[in-house]
Formats: sequence, structure tokens, C-alpha cells
Amino acid sequence: MGIRHEKSSNTGYINWQQCREKFDIRLSGPLGQGAAHLYGSSQQVSLHTKNGTQTATNAEQLLEQQLGWSLPVSQLLYWIRGIPSPHQHSQQHNQNGFIQNGWKVHYKQWQTINGYRLPKKAVATHPQLKVTLLLKNWKLNTECSIEIANP
Repeated sequence: MGIRHEKSSNTGYINWQQCREKFDIRLSGPLGQGAAHLYGSSQQVSLHTKNGTQTATNAEQLLEQQLGWSLPVSQLLYWIRGIPSPHQHSQQHNQNGFIQNGWKVHYKQWQTINGYRLPKKAVATHPQLKVTLLLKNWKLNTECSIEIANP
């Protein structure tokens, strides 16, 4: 994952587990530096960093509060699968991407995993933020459960 903000640029790794509305996202920089753990559900979200644990009602609000920029985590769940979020209007939708909620999502490469066509490389841009995702190691499981371990 690469994130470019108007004032900085960072690269890192993301491990995302999703089961219905529950998610567990672990972020780390190169060589494990700058680790963060974002987890929760549609009702409550927590962010654990070296500075402690903060809680909010949604991930976007929490990231804005703690990092100074907002990433549409609830929409990313759909975007990483190559589709716009069904909860908000999208425009200019085609096989290469779409525009949704002020974000332009562009798919640069695709891959087939267990018979599903899924993005391999996606770029989401917003006026103040650019996120590049290289999607690897998909594990598709129809029966899922997330046990969120203490950070």
C-alpha cells in the first residue's frame, strides 16, 4: 500500500480480515515500523498505535482525528473487490473504475482467484490523498469469523 498526502508520502503493508460488518486491519510500515491496528464493526471502531488506543463511531472519523486524513474504509471493503459501494451513488462506472463520494477509483491490473475476477492493483485518488493498493494473497472464505485479539 502506498499513501500520498499533500504533506507526506508513506508505504506500508496491510492485512485486512473482514467478516460481514466486523473487520480487523493491521497496518505496518517497512520492516514493521509504524504499526497500527484498526478494528471494529459498523457501531464502533478502535485504532491502536504506539500512543495507545482511541475509539470512535466510524473508521473515517477516527483516522481523520488521529492521522489528519480520512480514508473511506467502509467503501474500501467494496473497492478492493472491484465494485463501488452499493450504499452510495457512483458515476462513470466501467471495467477500469468509477467515481464515488469524491474519489476516483482506477483498476490497473486484474487477477483471477478461485474463479473470481479481482483487482491486483488499484489506485484511489481524492484531491488531498492518493492510495495505491497492490492486492495479494486473497483468501476467500464463505464461512468466516473474526476474533479480534488484544492489540
